[in-house]
Amino acid sequence: MMLRKLLFGYYCVALFQLIFLTGLFSVHIYAAISTYPAPQADFPASPFYKVTISQGKESRLGFVYLSRARTEGPGAQFVEGRTLSYTGFMATGIVTVEVELLPNEQLNTAEVVIRPTRFSISPTMFTERAVRFELSREGQFVVEFGPEGYRHALIIAYDPWETNAPDLNCKDVKLIQADGKIDPAADLREEHTLYFGSGVHDLGGRLDLPAGIKRVYLAPGAFVYGAFYIGHPDVVIDGRGVLCSGRLQHREAHSIETPPEAKRVIIEGITVTDYAKFAIRTLGRDNVVRWVKCIGGWVYNADGLVGWAGTTLRHNFIHADDDAVKLYDDHVLVEDCVIWQMTNGACLQLGWTSLAVRGVRVRNIDVVRAEWRSTGGANNSVINLRLASGTASGNTQSDFLFENIFVETPVDRLLDLRFTGKKNDMIDGGPHRLQDFCFRNIHARMKAPATSYTGNLFQPYNEQYGYRNIRFENLYINGIHITGNNYREAGYFKIPDEVRGEISFF
Repeated sequence: MMLRKLLFGYYCVALFQLIFLTGLFSVHIYAAISTYPAPQADFPASPFYKVTISQGKESRLGFVYLSRARTEGPGAQFVEGRTLSYTGFMATGIVTVEVELLPNEQLNTAEVVIRPTRFSISPTMFTERAVRFELSREGQFVVEFGPEGYRHALIIAYDPWETNAPDLNCKDVKLIQADGKIDPAADLREEHTLYFGSGVHDLGGRLDLPAGIKRVYLAPGAFVYGAFYIGHPDVVIDGRGVLCSGRLQHREAHSIETPPEAKRVIIEGITVTDYAKFAIRTLGRDNVVRWVKCIGGWVYNADGLVGWAGTTLRHNFIHADDDAVKLYDDHVLVEDCVIWQMTNGACLQLGWTSLAVRGVRVRNIDVVRAEWRSTGGANNSVINLRLASGTASGNTQSDFLFENIFVETPVDRLLDLRFTGKKNDMIDGGPHRLQDFCFRNIHARMKAPATSYTGNLFQPYNEQYGYRNIRFENLYINGIHITGNNYREAGYFKIPDEVRGEISFF
């Protein structure tokens, strides 16, 4: 009996120690930080910023990449000399970020702003050229130093942890050597997964994935020049590396593209930069794009994301100089995304033609900056229906919900949903219908309309083609709640009398 009690006591002590040590080990795991390394020792870093991520006693330096504005292509004249610096890391919980300005006269330490501003992230100066702040959640954040800081802003991506990186010991995984050329016919016959390790890779243009490839993994520190074309279903492109199309000519290829037959494609975690055309264009059904950072949409045709029916776009950052997100098919879900719109395109585009679409949901969108010019085109608004003439017509878009949309910089047009007069009173547009649209909890800053084509615009095509059941719930323009009594003066709405009864404010 004594021996049994003694053994039981030892067992309890051992169990307690195991639980205690496991708890400590778990805390250590969750306290860990992983920043992303430089692709190689001599890879050029941003000349503007040094970024350090800390949690508890652990502190890590993050490599800061640089995207320079393109010098060729339409719209290049508006971004001459611009840059974006970007870095990322994985962690869990609250982290402390230190951003140090490297010697450069183009930046100013005054008036440091961290966007999205609705999260009220307040930096503190701890040296003359450095700020410190906390991030309590995953997401993408923009740091601007001074009123002109957006011209050379810093983007910080707080990514979730990877959970299923490929095993290089698996015979189905092919490690792509840095600076090695890929011959699909010779090199990609039996492998299931392509693994781009840390280093610089050049695809030599667009790589059309062979049908046997089901996964492309870009490891942290991988910097891959080129583009991917996915022609078959059930493919994953993921990791924490960078896909850069900076060596492609303007409009040479979309950075990632799929045709309609490529369904159930998942793109996760990577950074897509300096795209020559669309960043990601998935035309198959039921795709997922999440935690992707699209940085370097500098010229026209540099659209952000589009996905066909059943696609989910979640937790993405989109910097675009054409339409940031296209809502072109049924049951598309867009949520928890950050948009930086340049001088061209719409943040949320309903279509350049009359489309039959239903069941679209857009939630929790932060438009941290919009840079449209006062002479901008008919596709320049946060929510837009371009509806160019000479295209398909007579369709209906219905059951759309836009919820929790935040627009931080003043814009000329929050909404442009006209069916005619799209180009400064020129003949443009066509027959179309919008039905059962709800705009809920929208907060936007706007400029007072200076022309007939600025403001929030509605214009039906005729009595047959117009609007039905358009609702605004908790719409705030410049901090003022817009109602049926002040929608013209405070909301800057221009609504013809014949359709006013179909548009309501609550």
